[in-house]
Amino acid sequence: DTKLIEFQFKILHRVYASKSYVANFDNTVSKNCQRCNVDNNIVHTFTECQAVKRFWVNFKEMLEECHGEPINLSTAEIIFGKSGISYGAVNFCILYAKWFIHLHRDKDIVSFQAFKHYLKSTFIIEKQIYTNKKKIERFYKLYSAYTRWLEQ
Repeated sequence: DTKLIEFQFKILHRVYASKSYVANFDNTVSKNCQRCNVDNNIVHTFTECQAVKRFWVNFKEMLEECHGEPINLSTAEIIFGKSGISYGAVNFCILYAKWFIHLHRDKDIVSFQAFKHYLKSTFIIEKQIYTNKKKIERFYKLYSAYTRWLEQ
């Protein structure tokens, strides 16, 4: 998805429009997070803000249930993704989680329950894309643990 490529590019190159970044150009914008009263930079926006902390706890629990083993999820891995070819599906979910947080960044709490519905609809679209490309087996190989978990 082009919008997600651009979104992750902005995060990686530190030009994502966090309040801290925008405040460099617009004096009317405060650098501080309105909830936490600290510098609202990229790391704070996506991992440290009170609005998203519980979200990432639930997200990590989802990953562990899907994989049947403990999964480490550091701040760096949330921002940059997990390294290794076996983490493609995990990185897919992390990217969509960050996009979901971006879409809901002004809420008091970012709802993991709402994210589950969002991720489920994303997988429906992704499944159709794989079907159209006649690669449905690959879809199931990559995402079946997640789609099963979302059906619970």
